[in-house]
Amino acid sequence: MWNRCGDLNSEVNRLKLLEPEIPEGTCPMIDEIFTFIDNLTGIDELVKEKHLQTLEKIRKANATLRILSLDWYENSRIIENKGEDIIKDCEKEREESEDIIKDLERKIEGLEEEINNKE
Repeated sequence: MWNRCGDLNSEVNRLKLLEPEIPEGTCPMIDEIFTFIDNLTGIDELVKEKHLQTLEKIRKANATLRILSLDWYENSRIIENKGEDIIKDCEKEREESEDIIKDLERKIEGLEEEINNKE
């Protein structure tokens, strides 16, 4: 029963190790491709424009994904902090329970001595 605190802490640490790093911004890469396509010669202007529009859609989607990932990262840290609070509370409860158990064990010993002395 008391292992739940340690198990939760171990799981949080395991998940931290599995977190991927946040990649660098993709806008410079998109800009590079954008410039490359924009400078192409001998390509139909409508085709070129379609590719450039697609790159802009990718840029916007990447920006949205970056914002969402940062939100999720921040939310995970909030959850982690709450988990740490739960672990602390659980450990405190365990310590208090152990103290109660020791007190009860002493009372039982006292009662056993009392019974033995009456015999």
